Amino acid sequence: MEDSESEALQPGNNLLVKLEGEDHTFGNVLREVMWMHPHIQLSSYTKEHPNLSEILIRCQTNGVVSAEQGMVESLHLAKEVLMHVEDTMAAAVKRFQQQQQQQ
Repeated sequence: MEDSESEALQPGNNLLVKLEGEDHTFGNVLREVMWMHPHIQLSSYTKEHPNLSEILIRCQTNGVVSAEQGMVESLHLAKEVLMHVEDTMAAAVKRFQQQQQQQ
């Protein structure tokens, strides 16, 4: 994954962030994780042009937390989820390789 640059376009309970160097893969993950946050009312992303490696991510909260805080908390959760996926996949590959050696 390329290094991403971000640019916050709106403050407050609404936030629109442009992430350069990202695509649908990251956009879908973050959008889904943001929907799990109890104070986020809206999460979406768009990719304005297929040739551009940037996405716009939108976050809107109910006011209990700022949109920035909600997005940051969601990013931390996404990292935890992806680390769990990585660990689970590594364990599965190791088990598979051990089974192949026993045959």
